[in-house]
Amino acid sequence: DGLGNKGSAFVILFDFIVLVLMIFYWQGARRGNYKNIAYAFPSVVSFMNPMLLSENAFTVPAWAYYSLRVVELAGMSGIAWKLECFHPGKGHRDFHDGHPGNNLKEVAGFLR
Repeated sequence: DGLGNKGSAFVILFDFIVLVLMIFYWQGARRGNYKNIAYAFPSVVSFMNPMLLSENAFTVPAWAYYSLRVVELAGMSGIAWKLECFHPGKGHRDFHDGHPGNNLKEVAGFLR
């Protein structure tokens, strides 16, 4: 059954690894601030950068951070659409009543 209930942990771990690599590039390789990799974990939850700075002093540029978030959300939406039963009549699994045409109305994907 794939990742089962470990899917959210996988997403958090993947996000953390990508942010470490991004911070390593922007802060470590480009500026020599390798200690700023410590800000990767807080950036998994929220963008870690003082709002009044014109240059990013802690993690990665805002455009890169939010571009990563858009790509991640698009990927998660695509996976959910492909694997779950939110779109009726496509022959996907039906956990509610055996009729795939009413999954959208019954919101069966949220009841798992």
